[in-house]
Amino acid sequence: DELIIEHTNDVPGVLHGVNYPIIINGARVGMIGITGVPSEVQLIARLVRELLQVSISQARKDQEKSYLDQERYMFLFEWLFNQGTKDDHDFEEKGRALGIAVQEPWVVCAISLFDQPEHNNQQFESIQSHAQRILDEHGHHEQSICVGNSLYLLLDGNEFSQAKPRVQELLRRLVASNGCTFPAGVGSRAT
Repeated sequence: DELIIEHTNDVPGVLHGVNYPIIINGARVGMIGITGVPSEVQLIARLVRELLQVSISQARKDQEKSYLDQERYMFLFEWLFNQGTKDDHDFEEKGRALGIAVQEPWVVCAISLFDQPEHNNQQFESIQSHAQRILDEHGHHEQSICVGNSLYLLLDGNEFSQAKPRVQELLRRLVASNGCTFPAGVGSRAT
């Protein structure tokens, strides 16, 4: 669990200090070592180890989220724009793994994000993230995807009568946070 070097016995290259393992999810992923008088550097070494473990854990979570976001984007893009995959069993399985039931009824909504000088891809992604957070409040695995300067929403088709009011509320919230309007269209209920 720890390696404390108090006596170097004049071995070349060996210094006084402490070494602690960096453990993430029960697995050792590295070591942190700090040279100095062990009693003086132990507290610092433990603090650095804790900070590194938190930092590495967060980086892994961010990387996993980024990977899942990319997988979700590719799935939704393929679903919306590639007609040939909709009846594919593997495609349905992939959707199920991402929490998207392909065979359930859905309502597609298109929102135009005008390509104005004050908007860039990063702002479009921010708008899409905000829209996704709003959709997540409803709790039906509804999805959003930003393609170019358009935002597509996939809403629960079992609540078709609520689609237009929900999109209007979502737009109201997007306008309030972004200061500009977004024209939108709501499709019909379909699988």
